[in-house]
Amino acid sequence: MDINVQSENKLNHTSIIHAKDLSFKYPNNDYYSVNKVSLDIKRGQCLGIIGPNGAGKSTLISLLCGLLKAEQGQVDFASLADEKPLSWQASIEKYVALIPQEYAFYPELSIKQNLEYFIAISEPNRKKQKQLLEQALNQCQLTHVAKQKADSLSGGYKRRLNIAIALSKSPEVIFLDEPTVGIDPVSRQDIVDLLEQLKAQGKTLIYTSHMLNEVEQLCDDIILLEQGKAIAVTDISNNQRQNMQINLEFFADKINASFIAQLNSAASPASEKDSSNEQHLRLKVADISQLQQIMQIVSQDMSSIKSLHFAQNSIDQLYFDAYKNTQSSKDVAC
Repeated sequence: MDINVQSENKLNHTSIIHAKDLSFKYPNNDYYSVNKVSLDIKRGQCLGIIGPNGAGKSTLISLLCGLLKAEQGQVDFASLADEKPLSWQASIEKYVALIPQEYAFYPELSIKQNLEYFIAISEPNRKKQKQLLEQALNQCQLTHVAKQKADSLSGGYKRRLNIAIALSKSPEVIFLDEPTVGIDPVSRQDIVDLLEQLKAQGKTLIYTSHMLNEVEQLCDDIILLEQGKAIAVTDISNNQRQNMQINLEFFADKINASFIAQLNSAASPASEKDSSNEQHLRLKVADISQLQQIMQIVSQDMSSIKSLHFAQNSIDQLYFDAYKNTQSSKDVAC
């Protein structure tokens, strides 16, 4: 695999990492855990990597941050600072942090001792070490438990310590492999809020999770993996805008075929009628102008409409649709 560090103007001007056709197969496996995956990670944004267990999410993160070496493909890093470009390995060590699924600290040490140890690895200056320690404790809301042993902490605080250790080196790019797994909803939201703050500070986040509501809240772009392949790549805001729908229910005694035909003609071609119940109509909407046209038609015969519900397709729907399409293709191939 080729890994290059380039000035940003040689990549897309907003890109910080660009990967092309990455492939990786573990020893003794007869299949690729990552299979010709390409992606573009923009500076200051959050990329979500989603998919079922075994899809290749953790392997892809390991390839991007240098823990694994791909058999094929290329990764290009933009220069991560206004200085002479560093080697790929030096760029990783200085500007990139990984927050793994597993706890990455010493359980017998306190929070403060853990942070002091990891900070000393990357920062030799004692004064800066103290500043980084205070910053990490404050940022992750750990100051009041700093003297507690790590193994005595709740799951939520252990996850915060994992994040604090990564932040203690002041990274520009942060890889997060399911950072909220196994914790309660309040702790999960605290961590999501922290990640939103990091994003607002201009940090670049690459994030895996099975919690699709988190992905929708945090991420700008997503990539959906299935058996090592990228089966969907999308911009979340575009997905929401381009996947609007109106669900209509008509009074049984006031179904107007001509009115329904008008609505269907104004909507996107993929609109659906519930075959089991003629009272229900689902209209797919491509854009705002189409939505306005449909609502204008609706206003002409409001008396026949029992209920109207407007919705934007969620990431859940994108996930299920893409996965269903993949399974259908497999069935056809069989």
